[in-house]
Amino acid sequence: MTTTMKTMGKSRLRAHLSAGGFVFLLGAVAGCGASSENDNVSAALDSLESANSEGTLLAVALDGATSAMSADEVAQNAAANAGRYLVPAGCVSAQATGASVAYTLNRCSGPYGLFDLTGRVTASFSIQTSGVQVSLASTGLRINGAMVDFQSTAVYSTSGSGRSLSLNSTSTGAGARGSQFRRVGDYTASWDGSCLDLDGVWTTSAFGRTWSTTVANYRHCTGRCPEVGGTITLSGDILGGPITLSYDGDSTARWATANGRSGVTPVACGL
Repeated sequence: MTTTMKTMGKSRLRAHLSAGGFVFLLGAVAGCGASSENDNVSAALDSLESANSEGTLLAVALDGATSAMSADEVAQNAAANAGRYLVPAGCVSAQATGASVAYTLNRCSGPYGLFDLTGRVTASFSIQTSGVQVSLASTGLRINGAMVDFQSTAVYSTSGSGRSLSLNSTSTGAGARGSQFRRVGDYTASWDGSCLDLDGVWTTSAFGRTWSTTVANYRHCTGRCPEVGGTITLSGDILGGPITLSYDGDSTARWATANGRSGVTPVACGL
């Protein structure tokens, strides 16, 4: 990943998500209802992007790990991976102590759309009959323009060239679009070295409402925007719901509600 690519990616994000610049292109009647639906969409995307960042951090940590390793060896592998996958050189300090790794990050970028990480993260590993288990924790971690706290437990497994994580996760924070959100639930992150896929169901709370978020076939590849075909469905306590979001492979997400409203909103990508 070149400095030019990172600069271009950050410039795009600032252009899309800067204060006053988060613009929705409404395709239906504008009004108070549309504003509330926009809020729901912004919180949904913020929570999804936090899950993508969380899954990517764990994918970076666990790449190359096997259940034949001891927990201490998995931690040593995770610490070494930080320097291999996160750029620029020297942006991360990863200290393995026993079966845990403490990361200190300063403006790091990485694969699968991950960029601008600053803060501290701790990962702790154990070997279970089901695979390698990892607990991830962060407080006040800045990622992709958001401020996020993670508390998650995941089981890592491999099959052929594929690698996957089954996560139980709680995330709270202020999203890149300004929403205060809380995400609680389970999802699967899988990757092959080129792309990261997310599938799962979790609960998102924001703006005084709580709804179910179902994610299917969401794929983010290195150097690209979310792939065509990924869909996110919001249902439950949500105005205009259910709301469906979909991707066309560019730097936007399209959304449509059951009551006929629709719109387009920018997403963070392009690294």
